Amino acid sequence: LLDLIASRIGAAVTTQEIELDCARLLATGLFGKARPSAMTAGRGEAPQFGAVKPDTGDDAQQQPGAEAAAAGADAGVTSYTGDVALQLVPPLGSLKFIVEPRKLPVVSSIDVRLDSSLADAGVDAAQLQDIASGISDDAAAAAKAKAAAAAAGDGKEEEKKEPEDQQKDEEKDKAADTDSSLNLYLKLRAQLAAAFPQPDQVVVAFSGVEAGRVEVLLRARRAADPAYVSGLESSAEGGEGLGI
Repeated sequence: LLDLIASRIGAAVTTQEIELDCARLLATGLFGKARPSAMTAGRGEAPQFGAVKPDTGDDAQQQPGAEAAAAGADAGVTSYTGDVALQLVPPLGSLKFIVEPRKLPVVSSIDVRLDSSLADAGVDAAQLQDIASGISDDAAAAAKAKAAAAAAGDGKEEEKKEPEDQQKDEEKDKAADTDSSLNLYLKLRAQLAAAFPQPDQVVVAFSGVEAGRVEVLLRARRAADPAYVSGLESSAEGGEGLGI
């Protein structure tokens, strides 16, 4: 994810550029919100001005003046007879993003397809389907066990709860299920790619996540792909200015 961030510490960065970094994070489909927190650098951390030497095309004018060169030789300073502009540089001292994981519906089914670009990779679709089904079954079993444990612990108190409290508990359980869905996609992405000899050259893309009926397409990485591909880009919500 850090490879998607264009802002760099010590460089001149605008508010719009930082918001574009937020938009890039939202575009991965992993987050519902992204909020930046930035601070400028202190005097000792980065220069406040950058000297810009204009290209006048006059070689003689670009040569350092004799007196200025002699005066600045010991300090390693080179001066020019031509005009030198000082450009104010507000350096970025620190930058962090406070993100909120995206809430996704519970996964009800998973179908795996293998793109023709990976036909010669030595892995068939049936093998990949078995991996996906195993991950899905493990997630369902874990959720069932968690629900059973919660029911056993709260069984005696259930009769005492008011309707409003019961509704809050149900909403909390539903939120936990949506969080586990995102974790499920991350596990699928990692383990399906790991089935290939070169996992970093495989892209795992998901569709149908909004309905919980998921289709997984595995294809070879393309030159135009970004540094990080979550597989949820096609269903990403928001964009520039949204969710920031």
